[in-house]
Amino acid sequence: MERIEANERLSAEQREAALNAEIDAFIAEYAGTEFDLDAELEAAGIEWLLSQEP
Repeated sequence: MERIEANERLSAEQREAALNAEIDAFIAEYAGTEFDLDAELEAAGIEWLLSQEP
Protein backbone atom coordinates (compact mmCIF):
# COMPACT_ATOMS: atom_id res chain seq x y z
CA MET A 1 0.00 0.00 0.00
CA GLU A 2 2.88 2.37 0.74
CA ARG A 3 4.16 2.00 -2.82
CA ILE A 4 0.77 3.03 -4.24
CA GLU A 5 0.62 6.06 -1.94
CA ALA A 6 4.17 7.01 -2.89
CA ASN A 7 3.34 6.72 -6.59
CA GLU A 8 0.19 8.81 -6.13
CA ARG A 9 2.16 11.45 -4.22
CA LEU A 10 4.86 11.51 -6.90
CA SER A 11 2.23 11.78 -9.63
CA ALA A 12 0.55 14.67 -7.84
CA GLU A 13 3.91 16.42 -7.41
CA GLN A 14 4.68 15.95 -11.11
CA ARG A 15 1.28 17.38 -12.10
CA GLU A 16 1.85 20.35 -9.82
CA ALA A 17 5.31 20.93 -11.26
CA ALA A 18 3.95 20.73 -14.82
CA LEU A 19 1.17 23.20 -13.99
CA ASN A 20 3.67 25.58 -12.39
CA ALA A 21 5.86 25.35 -15.51
CA GLU A 22 2.86 26.18 -17.71
CA ILE A 23 1.97 29.15 -15.51
CA ASP A 24 5.58 30.37 -15.59
CA ALA A 25 5.62 30.09 -19.40
CA PHE A 26 2.35 32.04 -19.66
CA ILE A 27 3.70 34.75 -17.37
CA ALA A 28 6.93 35.03 -19.36
CA GLU A 29 5.06 35.25 -22.67
CA TYR A 30 2.30 37.66 -21.67
CA ALA A 31 3.90 39.88 -19.02
CA GLY A 32 3.33 43.51 -19.89
CA THR A 33 0.75 42.75 -22.57
CA GLU A 34 -3.01 43.29 -22.60
CA PHE A 35 -3.34 39.81 -21.07
CA ASP A 36 -1.12 40.67 -18.12
CA LEU A 37 -3.77 42.18 -15.89
CA ASP A 38 -7.43 43.03 -16.12
CA ALA A 39 -7.65 46.68 -15.02
CA GLU A 40 -11.26 46.35 -13.86
CA LEU A 41 -10.44 43.25 -11.82
CA GLU A 42 -7.44 45.00 -10.28
CA ALA A 43 -9.59 48.02 -9.35
CA ALA A 44 -12.26 45.77 -7.83
CA GLY A 45 -9.62 43.95 -5.81
CA ILE A 46 -8.15 47.18 -4.51
CA GLU A 47 -11.62 48.47 -3.65
CA TRP A 48 -12.39 45.28 -1.76
CA LEU A 49 -9.09 45.36 0.13
CA LEU A 50 -9.66 48.96 1.16
CA SER A 51 -13.17 48.11 2.41
CA GLN A 52 -11.83 45.48 4.83
CA GLU A 53 -11.36 46.37 8.47
CA PRO A 54 -7.76 46.22 9.69
